[in-house]
Amino acid sequence: MIFKNLKHFFLLTHKIIHSNWPFILKDAKISQSFKEKISIGVSIPTIQKNKNADKDYRINQRIKADKVRIVFGGSNDGDESTVLELKEAIKLAKDQGLDLVEVGPNQSPPVCRILDYGKFKFSQAKKMKQAKKSQSKIGLKEMRLRMRISQHDINSKKKQIASFLEEGNKVKISLLMRGRENAYPDLGVQILKRINDDLESISEIDKPPSLEGRTLSIILAPK
Repeated sequence: MIFKNLKHFFLLTHKIIHSNWPFILKDAKISQSFKEKISIGVSIPTIQKNKNADKDYRINQRIKADKVRIVFGGSNDGDESTVLELKEAIKLAKDQGLDLVEVGPNQSPPVCRILDYGKFKFSQAKKMKQAKKSQSKIGLKEMRLRMRISQHDINSKKKQIASFLEEGNKVKISLLMRGRENAYPDLGVQILKRINDDLESISEIDKPPSLEGRTLSIILAPK
């Protein structure tokens, strides 16, 4: 009898605790170690990105249109093309061991090409890398001169400036003035003007001569 009462008591207590546990835990003092056990024991599912998923191009069954225009040949506007149902287009690509790649999603119907998607992605990545590399080379170069520069040195500096311009860079020519030279900025302007006139065939003035402290400068840009 006592055993049955105790069993009934524990079952009732268990039921009450589990039905009201949020409120019990809210008011109870939980030790730090217990909190850590709770945080460790509970796993929150996270959505991981598929590294193989491509953001730029839809291929095969990922293409959403019912019909697509397949362009054959190279990348010229005059290439031969035909409109097919999506299933037919995918089958045509698969029969050749290739993929159907959507290259013009904003067209109606979307423009696709049949090609090796792996090689296509490699080629696109290579082109992007080369473009970034070329872009990183183009910038602002600086050439520093002194007021008492000889004609020989001016000619040497002009060759370097011309080389920078031919590479597609802008060039900032800075003329440093010292001591009494600061009283004759017009002489510095004449030096910069002479250099600009000699390079006129390959350059244009991006920023006219300006005085910044003790430095007179001009920026030339390639034509």
